[in-house]
Amino acid sequence: MSSSEFLTPQGSPTTTPRTSRTQYAALPDDEEADSDHLSDNVLDEARPTGTFGSSCVNICNTILGSGMLAMPSAIAGVGLGLGIILIGLSGAASAFGLILLTRVAAQVGRSSSFNACAKRTYPNAAVFFDVAIAVKCFGVSVSYLVICGDLLPKVVEGFAPGTPQDSILRTKLFWISLSLLLVSPFCFLSRLDSLRYTSAFALLSVVYLLLIVVYYFLAPTNDMPPHVPWGDVRWFKVDTAFFGYLPIFVFAFTCHQNIFAVYNELDDNRPQRITGVILTSVGTAFSVYETIGILGYLTFGNEVASNIIGQYPPSPFITGGQLAIALLVLLSYPLQCHPCRASLEKILTHIRKPETEDLSWTKWVGMTVVIMVGSFGAAVLLKNLATVLAYVGATGSTTICYILPGIFYYKLTENTPWNATRVGAVLLAFTGCVIMATSLGSLMVGGGAGH
Repeated sequence: MSSSEFLTPQGSPTTTPRTSRTQYAALPDDEEADSDHLSDNVLDEARPTGTFGSSCVNICNTILGSGMLAMPSAIAGVGLGLGIILIGLSGAASAFGLILLTRVAAQVGRSSSFNACAKRTYPNAAVFFDVAIAVKCFGVSVSYLVICGDLLPKVVEGFAPGTPQDSILRTKLFWISLSLLLVSPFCFLSRLDSLRYTSAFALLSVVYLLLIVVYYFLAPTNDMPPHVPWGDVRWFKVDTAFFGYLPIFVFAFTCHQNIFAVYNELDDNRPQRITGVILTSVGTAFSVYETIGILGYLTFGNEVASNIIGQYPPSPFITGGQLAIALLVLLSYPLQCHPCRASLEKILTHIRKPETEDLSWTKWVGMTVVIMVGSFGAAVLLKNLATVLAYVGATGSTTICYILPGIFYYKLTENTPWNATRVGAVLLAFTGCVIMATSLGSLMVGGGAGH
């Protein structure tokens, strides 16, 4: 089920009717005539409701999450100078991949999705692309629950220091369970634009984290280590562990799983408009990552942890920040569940090959529950955030951020002359393949990334 679909009260999916060619996305010729017969009331109800602001908020919230917390650790792993460069290159590559995907989506229309684009380019491989998307989104959802399980016991310790160590309120299992229970209603929503208000609220947590990082860099407390002297700063560090950290930079800017939903739901999705959404969102994320990464590294040096918010000394200010970050990732969880479920539905459809099977309430709920239960189990078992992000970045993120945008655009323009965009698409896909191979090899040999 694509994000341009919604469930009727009876539970069967209904595709949002397309609007006129002059107002919104282009229609195939055989569909444009049909749309002329739609009543004005039907068109009003069918019109996409996404605005420029809500689209930027949703994309920013998809980007800014667990990668933000691990960025100082990633910079420590590759060196400050190289880290600054990698953040810039990753952001630029991510924006280019997003633009390529929207150009492909323009050929598909408002029913675009990774699966729909795959069927227009590489139909026999469509199911494998959906597997990659599902793995990526599932992995990110796991990282969000890991963060909640790590931070919320610290929140209890900060707000109620007398709580016994053996209390259930100090356990990771309790808070992961409660977090998933609280966010579950949002996971069943069928439209991504329905999450714009939770996304806007969650982004306030990003501002809070920025305040913490900047404040403690400018005014460190006595119980914090001294700042890294400039003479001891490691500017470039390339060793066997480098390719274990590289996927974290790729992961940090990956929001491509939701770009089709944004494209489908944006009221005016002309190329200039959607490009503006992409550049605004990625540019905002770039500024946040550079600030947190640089100042976080200079504050703690090579001892910086993979989850920086948990490394600051206890205080009401820090405890509030830890709660804010937990809320940020918790409210971002549905943004991963949404595309993961859509890809899972395509995978199941490929396996069963039903010709005319409606997506029933039972199947809709069942897939959502499977995702939630699976991410719960993985989050309980996994501990190191950086390792989770590295594996997800090396597999799912490189696939949907670099490889798929590149090969989709190349295939769709194979009968056109070579130009800079087409060459860039091929280089993007090739870069993704190299990062995946080298990073997975490094992770398997080295056992993970992070401190």
